[in-house]
Formats: sequence, structure tokens, C-alpha cells
Amino acid sequence: AEEQPVEPDGPLPGSDNNQEKKVRLSPAKMSTKNSTDLVEYVDKSHPLLPIIPNTQRGQLEDRLNNQERTIAFLLEQAFRIKEDISACLQGTHGFRKEESLARKLLESHIQTITSIVKKLSQNIEM
Repeated sequence: AEEQPVEPDGPLPGSDNNQEKKVRLSPAKMSTKNSTDLVEYVDKSHPLLPIIPNTQRGQLEDRLNNQERTIAFLLEQAFRIKEDISACLQGTHGFRKEESLARKLLESHIQTITSIVKKLSQNIEM
């Protein structure tokens, strides 16, 4: 069965008919409509996102690109250190020298993770 267009009950209270085309539907009509169809609108002349000037947009893109490169570098470094630690730990069975090296690598890995978290925190605050 083909759906017939439903006539709205009237404009929304407080809305100016010239600016918006939102309509109010009765509960009976609302229960028969899809939730996505409940608000029949909109004035397409108003963008959903704020307009950002080109100079500001360029600065934001540069900051985002810089942040992405920094994160990629720090993550690559962290995974490299993790692999070094794993290799040392797999090869050690009671050898003092290897255990010491593994401990140092683990400390370095922890410092790298800490610096990643600090850098991400700084970038989020910006």
C-alpha cells in the first residue's frame, strides 16, 4: 500500500512560518510515522556547521597534520621499543646482562608511553 502524505496539525508553537518549515504532529499521527519522518523540515539556507575562514581552516589543517605525524612517530617508536623488550625477554633465562638490558628497555618504553600520553593531552587541550 502506498503511503499518502500526512497533513501536519499545524506549525510548531513559536516558529515563524517564513524561516522554518517544521510542523507539529499529533501523537496519533506520530505513532504511524517513522521516527526519521517526525520532523519535516528544514530551511536549507542555514548550514549545520559554522563557517570557518580559509586562513583559520589552513591553520587547523596544519595543526591536525602535525599532530597526526607526531602520533605516528611516537607510536612507531613505542612499538619498536616493545619489540626490543620482547626479544630480550625471550632470550633471557637468568642472564644478568640481558635482564639489565631488558629492564632498561622497559624503562625506556614506559617513558615513551608517558611522553605519548603527555603529548596527546597537550594536543587535546589546544
